[in-house]
Amino acid sequence: MEDRDIVTSGGGTLLIAPNRREWTVLKHIADEAPFTDILPDMNAALALVELKEFSRNEKTRRELFALFSRAVMSGRHKTFVRAAEDGSTIYSFPLVLNSGFKDVKSYAQKKNIEIRQAFENSIIALRQEELASECICANSLLLRCALFPLYPRLGQKDAAQIVKVLSSLP
Repeated sequence: MEDRDIVTSGGGTLLIAPNRREWTVLKHIADEAPFTDILPDMNAALALVELKEFSRNEKTRRELFALFSRAVMSGRHKTFVRAAEDGSTIYSFPLVLNSGFKDVKSYAQKKNIEIRQAFENSIIALRQEELASECICANSLLLRCALFPLYPRLGQKDAAQIVKVLSSLP
């Protein structure tokens, strides 16, 4: 439920009871919880909307993923293969670059698209100096894997701009 997850609540957490028996226990715990442990109304509302719209959002993400995948097919860069029907597309489109991340990032920024390194918070990123020589493949992915936005509410204009950038990356 973090801000960069498939279902978000603005960094909070949503807890739902499946039955009345569990709801009674949950309500008792929530009534006694300190105010700081309870989600603000806006975050809770966001999480509920995300859950209600999950199927529709997932369908849109899959369509965008397919569109973005077609855009990179003729280029030098590749994306990861994923199961057609299983698994989620998550919140971004990963692209394994055939060139350096910095060049691609600056090109995308010129077109008003924000990208980031896919593994920027991984162990290899945090301990790169120590692990780079032992974890060659992980280090390579750290340096060459970019995440492009893949939000269900991107809109046609933004999606078209991302497709244009993906198909013309340096």
